[in-house]
Amino acid sequence: MISLDTTRADRVGIYGAERDITPRLDALADEALLFRRARTPVGNTLLAHASLFTGLTPRAHGAIPLGDGARLPDSARTIAEDLREAGWQTAAFTTHVTWLTPKFGFDQGFEHFDVTRDPASDVLARARAWLDARDPERPYFLFVHLFDVHSDRNTGRPYRAPEASRGLFTDRQPGVARDWESEHVKGTLFLEAVNAGRFELREGERDELLAQYDEGLHGLDNDVGGFLEELRREQPNELWTVVLSDHGEQFQEHGGLLHHSLYEEVLHVPMMFLPPSSEVPAWELPRWLDAPVTLMDVRPTLLALFGLDADRTSYGRDLLPWLEQREPPPRAQALPLAWGDRGMILGDLKLLRSPDEPWELYDLAADPAEQHDLAQEPGMQERIAQLVAQLDALTQGHAELEALLRGADDGGVQLSSEDLEFLSEMGYLQR
Repeated sequence: MISLDTTRADRVGIYGAERDITPRLDALADEALLFRRARTPVGNTLLAHASLFTGLTPRAHGAIPLGDGARLPDSARTIAEDLREAGWQTAAFTTHVTWLTPKFGFDQGFEHFDVTRDPASDVLARARAWLDARDPERPYFLFVHLFDVHSDRNTGRPYRAPEASRGLFTDRQPGVARDWESEHVKGTLFLEAVNAGRFELREGERDELLAQYDEGLHGLDNDVGGFLEELRREQPNELWTVVLSDHGEQFQEHGGLLHHSLYEEVLHVPMMFLPPSSEVPAWELPRWLDAPVTLMDVRPTLLALFGLDADRTSYGRDLLPWLEQREPPPRAQALPLAWGDRGMILGDLKLLRSPDEPWELYDLAADPAEQHDLAQEPGMQERIAQLVAQLDALTQGHAELEALLRGADDGGVQLSSEDLEFLSEMGYLQR
């Protein structure tokens, strides 16, 4: 399972990108189950991955990234724990050095856990070394998290790319591309300064930033594509692969940069399941799947695929009967956003709000870009009140589950000065 941090769906070729950004993933998609409407519950790496691993909503698993942070409870079972108890070898290679770490409970179930700030090429090389050294007679679960597409701390241009991909899409016209080495505010901190109103983007600079991002994704695609192509050639009869993202990225579609909002440019993520190459004809692939799904559905679905039972606390659903075409698509399930206080998606209706702002309501089928707020229409306040009441009841139930999972352990995490500096550089703290 490979998580491409900060990768929004519409920048991946098979999801409609107008540029040739991800040719190797697009080629792999010819052998994939492709989820057209996959979403994350939140634009935060810690919360999204905790939901991915456990099948729980952020409010239920209770991890808290900032302030008086909280780790993932030991009693919140992860897919790594499920598989390790079933006799699988388990390893994780992550690149968020504060959140996807043992400190926040992400080592649960992993026999080998590796965390660095290294680029994808180095991380995948270490993952490859682990694969080569494993016991070939036992099944394995390998999780790889890659941070390369995320904006680049406080040095240079906001989005970096490997040398081979740099210049593919960026426009070097004078007055648009800045000399980033001479700017006194750089990288992610520049993007935060734009959000705070301390800087304004020049004409054409929004497109320049998006081009930088696309180049970084192109470089990541090359590394990941090569890694997966090699493994699938070596293990054609046994290798299942999942490729997904924890959240997307904004480029002022709704006014902001980075990934602090809950609009679709942040929540809509790519997700594909690739069965063993030898099984592709039986699955009638490639196949697009149109029912809405979430990161929380991954754990129960994979456990069902491998003949294991998920615990009853999972909010995610087992999608396997649908994937195997034994049953129709699952009914729409309410997706609480963030901790449940920021909104909910129910079918095509999306209710959300920013802190201290009124509720917004969108029909995603008719208005996928979320440009027409239905909350401003006459007579919609009653419908919004109904949705809010439903969300409140759902959130209360998830809060009660979190209290049960947490028990007497408050799970508090003391962030070091290095942690705080890293989070600040990544745009998660205001300086």
